[in-house]
Formats: sequence, C-alpha cells, structure tokens
Amino acid sequence: MRFCIIFFWAFLLAQRTNAQIGKRIIYYDTVQFNSTIKSNLHDSLIDLRTNSDSIFIRFYAHASVSPTSTTYELKYSNKKWKARSIDWKYKVVPVNFSPNDLYIKDFGVFNLSPVNTWDSIQKILDEIDILKLKDQQEVDCVHNFFIKDGLYFFNLEDGLQYSIEISTPDTYKFIYWSNPEHAYVKSEEVIRVLKLINLMKNGFSLSDINSSKKYRSFKW
Repeated sequence: MRFCIIFFWAFLLAQRTNAQIGKRIIYYDTVQFNSTIKSNLHDSLIDLRTNSDSIFIRFYAHASVSPTSTTYELKYSNKKWKARSIDWKYKVVPVNFSPNDLYIKDFGVFNLSPVNTWDSIQKILDEIDILKLKDQQEVDCVHNFFIKDGLYFFNLEDGLQYSIEISTPDTYKFIYWSNPEHAYVKSEEVIRVLKLINLMKNGFSLSDINSSKKYRSFKW
C-alpha cells in the first residue's frame, strides 16, 4: 500500500502540464521527451508546441541498435491532409565516443499517400481518439516487461521505441512507448497505441521522392 501511494505521488510529479502560447503542453519530463525536443530543433523540424495546424502527428520509430530511423508526419491543415516520412541514417564519430557522437549522415524525404483514402485515415484517428492516448508510464506501470518467443524481457530500452507528438491548436501532447507489440497485457490502451503505430507505418505508400538537398526548405 505504501509503495502504491509513493508511486502515485511520483506519477503526479513526473507529469507536466504547461500553458504555452495558449496551448496545453502535456508531457512527462523524461530523457525521451527532452531528447525528442532537442533532436527536433537540431533537425529543423516544426516545433509542435507552438504549431497551429488543426491536427499534426509526428511519429518517431527507432531501434536501440539500428543506425537508421524513420520519422512519420501527418497533418490536417486548411481542410487538406498531408503525410510524409523522413528516413534518417547516422554515422558515429569514433574518437572519444559518446552518445552525443551520433550525427546525421544522410536522409530522404518522402511524400506519402494513404493506401486507402484520407477519409479512412480520419476514421481510424477518430476511433483511436488520439488526444486521449496515454503514455506507457500510465499503462504499464507495474508489469514492466514483455514476452517474446516464450522468454521474458525486462529491459524496455531494447527493441522498438516510439516517440509520439500530437498537436492541435489548443493542445500539445508527448507520449513514449517501448515494445508495445510485446506487451504482456494487451489492454485497451495498448491496442489503441498499436492501431496508431500500424496506421503510421502501414497506412501510407510513397507518392514521390524529394531530394535530400531540399529537406530543410521542404516546409509544409
């Protein structure tokens, strides 16, 4: 009982809700959040904490041991949907190696089109109710492990991680999930997150390829 009370207060202290330019900013003050914000600024991505589009979702999928990663962006603005992916490749500077020695080596920007229709994308987002999605800390707070091939894994920093930013004109929300595909308990919250992951990774196809040289000026 004492542990539950302590955990509850730690949970309340960890979550931050700030007002910034009229928007509610909802996040947990974690390494993942701060790293995401730092990377966005470094890579000249739009700061969704101040963005005013009707809906803007940035979905960053990455693996702990992979030199590549992908950022998916989906937005609705001026009564029009748009989607794109940014594929990152990294190189490591070996001298005095540290985690900060990862630098972008190459990247590609891809415009995306829905596999079905934009209406089908909207329907899935409505079913998910994206602003009510919860951070993994709120859902998987006790059984912090997953099962794969009959084995138990406790280190959730291995495997696949997802940093998800959701923005509307009045709310910004950041949530982080690690290995939800292998969650021990497939609760409703886990299933909703998996639906979003499946939508962002499999709900779109390439419509054209933009030169990487144009990336930083490739604004929506």
